[in-house]
Amino acid sequence: SASVSGPIEAIKLPSASNPLSVSLGAEYREEKGSTTPDECLKLAPASCLGGAGGNTLPIAGGYNVKDFFGEAILPLIDGATFAQSVDLELGFRSSDYNITGSDETWKAGLSWRPLDSVLVRFMKQRAARAPNIGELFAPLTASLDNATKDPCSIANKSIDATLRSRCVATGMSTAQVGTVEDIVAGQINTFSGSDLSRPPKPEKADTTTFGVVWTPSFGGSITRAVFSADYYDIDIKKVIGTFGAQEVLDQCYVSGLADQCARIKRVGGTLTLPGSGVELYTTNLSYLRAEGVEVAATLGFGLGNAGNLTVQANINNYLTKESLSSSFADVIDCKGYYGTQCGNPLPKIRWTQRTSWDKGPFGASMLWRHLGKAAIEPGQVPDTFAQFQKIKAYDYFDLSASYKYNDHFSVQASVYNITDEDPPVVGNEAGTTSANSGNTFPSVYDTLGRVYAIGFNVKF
Repeated sequence: SASVSGPIEAIKLPSASNPLSVSLGAEYREEKGSTTPDECLKLAPASCLGGAGGNTLPIAGGYNVKDFFGEAILPLIDGATFAQSVDLELGFRSSDYNITGSDETWKAGLSWRPLDSVLVRFMKQRAARAPNIGELFAPLTASLDNATKDPCSIANKSIDATLRSRCVATGMSTAQVGTVEDIVAGQINTFSGSDLSRPPKPEKADTTTFGVVWTPSFGGSITRAVFSADYYDIDIKKVIGTFGAQEVLDQCYVSGLADQCARIKRVGGTLTLPGSGVELYTTNLSYLRAEGVEVAATLGFGLGNAGNLTVQANINNYLTKESLSSSFADVIDCKGYYGTQCGNPLPKIRWTQRTSWDKGPFGASMLWRHLGKAAIEPGQVPDTFAQFQKIKAYDYFDLSASYKYNDHFSVQASVYNITDEDPPVVGNEAGTTSANSGNTFPSVYDTLGRVYAIGFNVKF
């Protein structure tokens, strides 16, 4: 890589005292990676990995990329009334991948400081992510994925002539339609991996952010104050991922899409016997969008001989969290939901609040973690027990204390989840296998109850 940066004195606006600042550069990268599983992982699950759902095959591959980039900050105004500073920020990057081709990203933003204590910021960006080695070179393997209902099985009591013909077209006999077993344990066989003849293209995101930062000076015992509020809208197109198994089933049997029906392979009329399944190869999906508002605040207080107190809070409120696999599929709304399409619960509101105290070598803090309530995806309500359809709001409190003996030695003790909150129990079919473990969601909720920890830090 190589870059050059600095001011260009010849480019300066009459309304500003500082010139244009730029940074230009180029970079070349080669990335290689591999996964080498042992013999047990490479064999079929029935041999030594009972319940694993699929085997792991070797992955090896790589790619190279050439980047050219530039950034610039142009002061527009400074030192004026209601315009202490107004700066324009620009950026551009061109990337050329030898496998997936080229893409261009950029940014354009404006920061305005009408007063010393107020900053208004706006940014529009185009970002991109090229597929990684695993997404490009994963071998084709049989595995399991989540689904809720096989429309051609005994679970469907209203099979008409149109649906019957679609079931037969995917490998069933007339006698098997409506008589074979439904999906077992919320899972069916699938075929996953990378299709090297049609590798996914880079995904691209359009991001809009707008925010205000206020840093007032209250004086007195208030030693520090920072307040901010930001709106964000992130819209990712051509998302690198896979269709959901239920999506493929619905697009075939409900919507009658021939290309989706071609992905379904039945054995004995079912989707659970060896050799059967749904093709879910890595590809580009339509879009993924997240929109919300985030508010943060910090207040510091001087307590005289009693030390210092700091109160911090960060609150996020989702306005939108949805995705779409293709123009023929339905929009998946995950704001406030969990399930076989959304995976982990996504509460509309969540926050953290920390209160810290320090005096000399002593320190202590209390962290409050709040997760709003969530509910099962609407489409899963009929097939989910009532007690598994909702998760209440959760509040966790963590307490920690520290003592710094000198510059070389310190100790810290903590208690996490001091109220010993139990995680929600939702049943093993309420979410995707990757999210739902032990009938709960361990990556979202504390599963170990109250936890004690002590740590020592020694510097030589």
